[in-house]
Amino acid sequence: MKKQIGCVLTLAMLAVIVNVGVAGAAPITMKQAANQYVRDVGPVNNAVNQFVARISAWTNAPNRTLAQTTPYVHDVVAQLVRFDRTMLSQRWPVRSIRDVRALAQDVATFTGDVELLPTLGLFGVSQWSSSYARDENRMVIQADFVRRDLGLGMARG
Repeated sequence: MKKQIGCVLTLAMLAVIVNVGVAGAAPITMKQAANQYVRDVGPVNNAVNQFVARISAWTNAPNRTLAQTTPYVHDVVAQLVRFDRTMLSQRWPVRSIRDVRALAQDVATFTGDVELLPTLGLFGVSQWSSSYARDENRMVIQADFVRRDLGLGMARG
């Protein structure tokens, strides 16, 4: 009987830590979490949009080399990594924790795709583009799950 009570108490304590993020900290409200998410995602959305614009311009440039994409990649990767770490280090309402973690995983996968660009041969860009598009789509879908959890509208419609 003591063993069962100890196990139940341990599970209850673990649930409190997972719910709150930090033992003893106040729970985060849905509105606070939504505001936090919007604040966090803004810079990464801007960085990805700039990356897409720069890559589009690079694609149409004469005498292009993949090495020329390095500064574009560096800028967007820095924002993606920062966003990923921020998402995983903050407190979230219980109903959004699983989707936040899944989004962080999708962001990490997408970041890996972006990081590969300068290292490819020009013939590998086509395959890279397919992986990039697939993983970006997964990330956007997962972001919409998080947005739904937090009472926000969809990112794309």
